[in-house]
Amino acid sequence: MAQGIQCWDAAGNLVADIGDYNCRLLGSVNITSPTAANPVITTAVSGMTGAGSFAVIAATSNAAYGANLYACRAVDGGFNTYLLTTSLSVAVTLTVYLYGFI
Repeated sequence: MAQGIQCWDAAGNLVADIGDYNCRLLGSVNITSPTAANPVITTAVSGMTGAGSFAVIAATSNAAYGANLYACRAVDGGFNTYLLTTSLSVAVTLTVYLYGFI
């Protein structure tokens, strides 16, 4: 049975239909977090594309520095990890799950 989400506006027009997308786990990587001196880290991953992939921070090695301090964005050939604060004072290992749309 097909699954997905469809949303209509008040006039009955279909405004969102994400039933056509499925994703698969491409793998996971552990990286050392960006620092205030270098707030962006680029990680190469074969097969990732900016339009057909995404990365999710699943865990951090230090509970005081949670995933909400970082963001990931898929690019062609990998992904970028961004530090969203300037007050990071310790090294943190991030576990990042990588997905691709099929």
